[in-house]
Amino acid sequence: MKERSTQGSTQAEGYDYTAKDDGTFVAVSQRTGEISSVVNITAPSGSYVITPDAQQARKEVEERERKEYFAAIGRDNRSEKFYFIPSSESFDGLSPADVTRMIYLCTYMNYDGRLMKSERIPMMRGDLEDVLGLSHSQTWRFLCAVTDKGYLAEDGNGGLFPDRKRFRKKAMKRGGIWYQKIYVKGVRSLYKSSDVGQHGQAGSLFALLPYVNIEHNVLCYNIEEKDLDRVSFMNLRQFCEAIHYDVKGLKRKLRELREITFDVGGHKERFYSVTGDGVDLEASHLFVNPNILYSGTNPDAVRSLGAFCDPSR
Repeated sequence: MKERSTQGSTQAEGYDYTAKDDGTFVAVSQRTGEISSVVNITAPSGSYVITPDAQQARKEVEERERKEYFAAIGRDNRSEKFYFIPSSESFDGLSPADVTRMIYLCTYMNYDGRLMKSERIPMMRGDLEDVLGLSHSQTWRFLCAVTDKGYLAEDGNGGLFPDRKRFRKKAMKRGGIWYQKIYVKGVRSLYKSSDVGQHGQAGSLFALLPYVNIEHNVLCYNIEEKDLDRVSFMNLRQFCEAIHYDVKGLKRKLRELREITFDVGGHKERFYSVTGDGVDLEASHLFVNPNILYSGTNPDAVRSLGAFCDPSR
């Protein structure tokens, strides 16, 4: 907000000031014509005042950003279910397989942050084996891992609650924090189409959430960049370093990831896509399927950049 100084006082610009009969002043907004009373303020040098016009302008900007951030991703998503994870979440302390299982489990979370078997029936510890499709020992190891690391909590009645700081139904872009939108239908389809051995393969990609560009869904080092020409892409060599995998085994790793497919509207799609030939380690890049996670505004562009269909290729 710009200010101007007049006879030793400072007046906010954008207003006309009119004296009343009693000697006081009123401010008339040049933009809206709204009349506001004037107050005298004594404050240290360098202070600033937010005028009513500036407050309204800020609200309009926040609302525009909110609409942009939660814009439809190419189809009417108002009825589509999803939840949010901070983009900074790297799932420290969990195995890749447990990362996938935790992300899947959270698709059963309601708006109160509780896991539910159905709309009215809470999910309990004893339900996990059946919900996750794991053996008793695998379920027990998973439960120990996620509760020990604070990803999941259990109340006195056996109810299960994902960590609210990591998993939530509502999220906003505030204070420099970005959130990825996780789609219930896509994640469930992916999980149920994968065998137990593939949970770890999928988890190696989920754990790279801090590198997923918000708009383009490509692995990179500047996730907030919207201009594709300015995106600092993660290449395949760097991808191997990020997942602590020997680059010599990259061909095998890509083949294993390529085998992770799920149903989208009656056809199969891959969880990820590689641009380039996948041989040039410096020029090939990884895109994540927007039917699994996406918080940008143009999923069709992501689909064009990364060919997720035709898993046989």
